[in-house]
Amino acid sequence: MASKKISTLLIFTAFLLNTAHAQFKVFSNNKVQIGPLWWTTPPNEQLFLNGGTYINCYPAAAGLSIINYNVSLSGTTYNDPSIMPQFGNSAWLGAPTKQFYRTYSNQFYANQVLITSDENLKSNITRIESDSAINKILNLKAYTYDLNIVLTDSLGDYRNDFIKNENKNQIGLMAQDLLQVVPQAVKLDEKTNIYSVNYIMLIPLLIESIKQQQQKINSLQQQIDALKR
Repeated sequence: MASKKISTLLIFTAFLLNTAHAQFKVFSNNKVQIGPLWWTTPPNEQLFLNGGTYINCYPAAAGLSIINYNVSLSGTTYNDPSIMPQFGNSAWLGAPTKQFYRTYSNQFYANQVLITSDENLKSNITRIESDSAINKILNLKAYTYDLNIVLTDSLGDYRNDFIKNENKNQIGLMAQDLLQVVPQAVKLDEKTNIYSVNYIMLIPLLIESIKQQQQKINSLQQQIDALKR
């Protein structure tokens, strides 16, 4: 009797796993699909998720991670995490040889932002002359403005109002202006046809400009001191 119940359960389970409308389906080629199907068989992924996904890992569990296997670095092979959530809502993102190429965000908060700047990674190095730098800085125009962000109903009125208020009375440059002065600091996104600015590139120009101004200040101070004698 028990054997008959088990057989019936297995047949019922097999039917659920193989019906076209199943939420969980096992294919004969050892691939597993979760969610409603849009085609007869999933692509090359061993586990194919179709639809919204919510994964909750409790502290007592091992946690969730997305790992790049067999990452080679300096002759050593690692299984480095690509995305590995940690306790306290922190996480590791990316790996030395598997970096995130592009990220879109309205706001970004961080305790530290490190920009790769090792001399060993650079070539065709040329010093920027101070007089050239200050000429570029003098041709820049600063503005105040309200940033227009595309809002969606899915965010809700509270979040939409917050975003609109946060983007009022901003201070910055116009990418189209900067493109004429420091084109290296301007990037065009081909997908959106929108310009972005790399403000960090302007820091070296500001440094050289300050140095030139200081030289002029020192020279004028020496002339004043000479006149006082």
